[in-house]
This record gives sequence, C-alpha cells and structure tokens, in this order.
Amino acid sequence: MPVGLLVIIVILAIIIVYFFGFTILWWCILIGVGIFLLVVIHALMETEGIFIKIGRWLKKTWPKYLTLEAKFFKWIDNIFK
Repeated sequence: MPVGLLVIIVILAIIIVYFFGFTILWWCILIGVGIFLLVVIHALMETEGIFIKIGRWLKKTWPKYLTLEAKFFKWIDNIFK
C-alpha cells in the first residue's frame, strides 16, 4: 500500500473518530471491506467469463433506459397537464 494512501486513511479515521465516534468508524471499515471484496470478486468473475463486461452491459441497456425514460416523462407530462 502506498504511504500516501495510508496517511490519508489514518487522517480520515482520526477525523471520523473525533466527530462521529468509534461506531461510525467500524461501520466505515466494514463497508469499505465489503466494497473491496465485491470489486475483487467481480473482477475475478469477469475474467472467468461468468459476468458480462460492464462496457458491453451498458451498451445493451442504455437504449432500453432511454426508451423507458421517454415513456416515463411522457406519462408524467400527461398526468400534470
């Protein structure tokens, strides 16, 4: 781990403990570890071909999202006219 990142983590931990207490610090640590594990597991699964790559997934879902968004806003416009 780079020394700069370690210093930033220690400073953030001191600030969190000073303003919020140890309970929030432990929750932040648990959430950080959970996010790290999800990222590592997703990267491993993606290289094995189990998960679809995020870039391809976005290319597939973006047109569907745009059509649903247009329908949603048209529905809202019809309601509030």
